[in-house]
Amino acid sequence: MYDVATGEWSLVCGDTAAVGGPRLVFDHQMCLDPDTQTIYVFGGRVLPANTEELASLQYSGLYAYYIARNTWQLLLSDKHDLPAPQARVSHSMLFHPVQRRLYMFAGQRNKAQLVDLWWWDCEGGSGGARALCAAPARAPPPQGFTQRATLDPDTDEIHVLSGMSKEKDKRVYNTLWVFSLRRLTWTCVYRNDCITPNEPRPRFAHQLVYDPVRKIHYLFGGNPGTASNPRLRLDDFWSLRLRRASVHRAVDAARAALREARFRELAASPQLAPSALHYLRNDLRAVTDLNDPQQVEHFQKLATVLFAGSEKPESSARSLSGRRVRALARRRAALRQLAHSGDMAQALAAVRTSIYHAHPQQHLPRTPTATFTT
Repeated sequence: MYDVATGEWSLVCGDTAAVGGPRLVFDHQMCLDPDTQTIYVFGGRVLPANTEELASLQYSGLYAYYIARNTWQLLLSDKHDLPAPQARVSHSMLFHPVQRRLYMFAGQRNKAQLVDLWWWDCEGGSGGARALCAAPARAPPPQGFTQRATLDPDTDEIHVLSGMSKEKDKRVYNTLWVFSLRRLTWTCVYRNDCITPNEPRPRFAHQLVYDPVRKIHYLFGGNPGTASNPRLRLDDFWSLRLRRASVHRAVDAARAALREARFRELAASPQLAPSALHYLRNDLRAVTDLNDPQQVEHFQKLATVLFAGSEKPESSARSLSGRRVRALARRRAALRQLAHSGDMAQALAAVRTSIYHAHPQQHLPRTPTATFTT
């Protein structure tokens, strides 16, 4: 135990297994309940004590340590047939102080990659578990190595920042997913697989904490997974603020996405090109924020859509009859319109992802912070 006031360490127990606690484990997770002064320890791989235990991997279950009484209690053993989470490694565990529940997410057991989400009721003597991701309304985050998770008790949302991919390519990219405990849905609000000066480079084996009062995430260190320099480690420090768009802003974004989809459908038809230009100058310009440089730049690039589909007549078309030329022109126009037929559906899908805006900030001494929005 470390005393912040005195700056001193003190040994609480030399062997937790001898007093009813977990054995010598690694890659486990811990949570603290400040109201009841209880520490919860779940999962982790047990260090083999003899050659017999080397034959099969041993995992640690769910334990509770009561600080006031200095006692341990086994809440859930490693091997069980109950409707409860199996012990694992490389997982995440969070404590909800209002609901008084433990949330366990993903991890690995033996060779199985887990993407399940459970909660454990801390109230009562026996507690209880329940699976939340048996049939999620939206696909959960992909399997990753050294993922990090935080919880906002005010919004009932779990934030999961991925690390190294569990796919065959072992790519390193960071994606931030938000799971709503109220709607039981996943939403990807941020993705980064490149190196830019205004946001943290992709990494794994990092640490992520959350300040529920100021609503800020803090990210420190990690391994960038650089093949050319495998010993490289990071010591940068970043902050991330998620800002939820207001209802008015969400409606404006939806209206702009729908009108842009309509403009692309008009521009796909040569006969409707004049109408598309009029729609661009009036209807689409009306929903563009001229004070936003990104929206202005995007609006200016939309004019090129009118000319992207135009094609010069081929020389071989001169030998065709007038009827065949008109049929060929109608077929090409139909193909161009079909190419943009999905714009409306994509616009509707893009409305949901515009709810959040991520603002990472790197903390450097005496230098202004850099922000960006996705």
